[in-house]
Amino acid sequence: MSKPEGKFYSRKQGRGGYGHYNRGPDFPSGNDFASRGGGVGKGIRRPRAADDSYQPNTRRSRVTYEVNMSTPQQPRVLLEVTGYPADTKWDDLFGFLKKSVSFQYHNKTFHPSRARFQVSQQDSTNLLNLTGSHIKPGSPLRIAICSTKPLSNQDTATLREFLMQKYNQEAKYLDLSNISKQLPTIAHFHNFHFTNNLCEIMKDLCPQVVSINLSDNGISELKFFDSLRQSAPNIQNISLENNHISRVEDLSHLSSYKEDIT
Repeated sequence: MSKPEGKFYSRKQGRGGYGHYNRGPDFPSGNDFASRGGGVGKGIRRPRAADDSYQPNTRRSRVTYEVNMSTPQQPRVLLEVTGYPADTKWDDLFGFLKKSVSFQYHNKTFHPSRARFQVSQQDSTNLLNLTGSHIKPGSPLRIAICSTKPLSNQDTATLREFLMQKYNQEAKYLDLSNISKQLPTIAHFHNFHFTNNLCEIMKDLCPQVVSINLSDNGISELKFFDSLRQSAPNIQNISLENNHISRVEDLSHLSSYKEDIT
């Protein structure tokens, strides 16, 4: 059956008929609209959606797509803070640090003797500068980067190049002072992967070293000196100034060094 002019044929199965409509200026002509209804009476017509989501006599759900436009997460650094009094609360410690450095922390763990939290790389550099500051008189803070991950090949190559630049072969002197700040993502003296790599590189590059400067590195443990002695058996002078060695038992790792230790 052909469609009579000015009318449309209902798509509804069963009872058919003609629905009446008037073409108005607000409705597109031709196939740009969809008809709905059926039976005897007026049809209901509506403009067809741009995505063609409307179909007569069917129900279709629309799907919403969300695009994540957030900034990629920057690498975080795990810091460890020690040296504060045992009765210090987290809010007191955070407030003290916040006075000097504006930072945001993540994954915080707090104990009476140790606090650990993650911050951005830039914030970690600023917070490390607060090492030695006093939250209370007689209680200098010790802030260090806490990492236990192995060094990558690139990190090892960077460390090797650094030692080559800092070793004076004539004086047999190795200057590693402040290395923890010069190589903040690599030089973590509590990370045995770093200290092992350091000793291996020293054994290869400067086994005859006599003097080594380890000042200003936030060192709080001396376990790595056992390996250092094997890698550099001729060491006679060691500088450990401005570090955070507070436990008497750590001094046992220096027992084999009978030379000048400052």
